[in-house]
Amino acid sequence: MAQRIWTPSLALLCVLLLFASGARASGLPSSWAVDEIRKAEEYGLVTAKVESNYQERISREEFCELAVRLYAAFTGEEPQLPKEDPFKDTDNPEILKAYGLKIVNGRSADTFCPNDPVSRQEICVMLLRTVKAARMDFGKAPPAEGSEQGQRKFADESRIAAWAMEAVKVLYKSGIIKGVGDEKAVVLDPLGNTTREQGIILVKRTYEKCEKTTLSEPLVIALPFSTTDKPYSLMPMGETIEHPDPPNPGGHPGIDFMWDKSVQITASIGGVVSSVAKTSSHNKWDVFVDSGPMYVAYTTLESVDPAIKVGAKVEAGQAIGAAGSFGTHYMIHWEFGEARSHERVCPIRYFDESSRQRILQIWADTKWPEMKAQFPYICNGRYRCDYCIEHGY
Repeated sequence: MAQRIWTPSLALLCVLLLFASGARASGLPSSWAVDEIRKAEEYGLVTAKVESNYQERISREEFCELAVRLYAAFTGEEPQLPKEDPFKDTDNPEILKAYGLKIVNGRSADTFCPNDPVSRQEICVMLLRTVKAARMDFGKAPPAEGSEQGQRKFADESRIAAWAMEAVKVLYKSGIIKGVGDEKAVVLDPLGNTTREQGIILVKRTYEKCEKTTLSEPLVIALPFSTTDKPYSLMPMGETIEHPDPPNPGGHPGIDFMWDKSVQITASIGGVVSSVAKTSSHNKWDVFVDSGPMYVAYTTLESVDPAIKVGAKVEAGQAIGAAGSFGTHYMIHWEFGEARSHERVCPIRYFDESSRQRILQIWADTKWPEMKAQFPYICNGRYRCDYCIEHGY
């Protein structure tokens, strides 16, 4: 059984080590970490920068390098450098590889802050994104929500950022991260820093927990409306005019389609309905459908088809509901992403060719100069994928 990183006794040990000259002077890992670090080295997961001063805080740059090693170990391939290099404060190719894989983002549009410490919740997000980028999954499913571990609440849950919540819960339920506390409440300290030896061990545990996932057939999705119901406008992914960052990490997390009439919304892909709920903010309906490792969300619906219930199977093209009425127009917010983490993904590469050409034409016909001047693509910023860059979409 793997040793815990964040337990009361080990937390005390780590504090004592900060003042222990022997470990500092020798540059050796803590005694509790030796075996796991040795195993991480055997897996090829350790970089030169973190092979000394193990009790020091790990930096954003250092953990990016570990994440890239993890990706390479999963896939057997070295990731390629992205075509775009947005950062003015680093030219480290490993950071750029991690950025290109969407494992990490900058602190701003053009700064990365490589020497900044990385928080525990940031590490959780980076690890989960690495797993997804490598098309891996946790070999043993996380405990069900009804189990003791699945029901356990974090005493400091209010300190976990919304954008990190899913990653923290997935890694905790999978046994990657541990906490401090009793059976009723666990303290995770999401804003706390992680040491180099802790970072190495988290990467090693993630490597051991995961296995390759495969799709039985290529994933293909369609636009959620008929060819006769062309929207007059759309709001692109990643825009920050209407959805500023913060509080919206990365900007608009989906695509809004707008009409001057009520239209029927249909399933983009077959799957199983995972959620149907009426929101208090807009008094509209939200429907989530899981399809293997991915999900599609149809939100701000005016009404939902009676057949759409949690647990129901849906077929591609099946009626989901009606677009929401907002006085001067009708619309839906539509998004596509990873089912486990709800990390949104640019859908352009997944559309069937007809849907891809239709959405490109809808965007070309959208009359919104202010929006297009700042956000010229359907998927912008962190959501702009290599496929769109390669094809100029």
